[in-house]
Amino acid sequence: MRYTAFLVLGLLLIVVQGEAWLVLGPLAAKGYRPSLLIPLLVFLGVTETNLALGAGVAFLLGYVLDVVGGAPIGLYTFASVATVALSRLAGFRVVTQGGFARALLAGAFAVLSSVIVLVLLAIFGKSPWVPRAMARLILPQAIATTIVAPLVFRAAARVQMWASGFLDPARQPDQRKLDGRLASPRTDAPFDLDSRDGRLP
Repeated sequence: MRYTAFLVLGLLLIVVQGEAWLVLGPLAAKGYRPSLLIPLLVFLGVTETNLALGAGVAFLLGYVLDVVGGAPIGLYTFASVATVALSRLAGFRVVTQGGFARALLAGAFAVLSSVIVLVLLAIFGKSPWVPRAMARLILPQAIATTIVAPLVFRAAARVQMWASGFLDPARQPDQRKLDGRLASPRTDAPFDLDSRDGRLP
């Protein structure tokens, strides 16, 4: 149930991401268009104990992104799975820091994901000019992703708490008392989503 909820959230983020240019206008044309999926993938990588299921969700979301974005099949699929796997190396404690640290982590993985896509396009793409044209968009997209990342992290944490309460109704009252705090599947210690000082409660 939890992974189904993450899948639905990811699909919603893809839809919102696709329509972001309507809101951002000229900023989107200059590359300041956030990748809303990256923070969710990072969240899956560093908080979920079952990496295989997290990678499975990333695979499906990446495949959908390939289809709706008109990219070569497998391009964003591979980049999404790689993001989940590599974010595990960042460790859980980075996400338990303040919102600024979590946002920077998402921005860094936005850069990494873009680099993976560009390398694949350079190797397997038909035109050498496409990676060069996309390269100038890496930094603006990373900045935009960093700005919106805390919102995506918060939404993912809410979904995780809701799904956990649905699977175990007896825990729902306790989950409500947390109200913004997420129980870590690795440590069983909640961390404060509103933390600004970078300290664990």
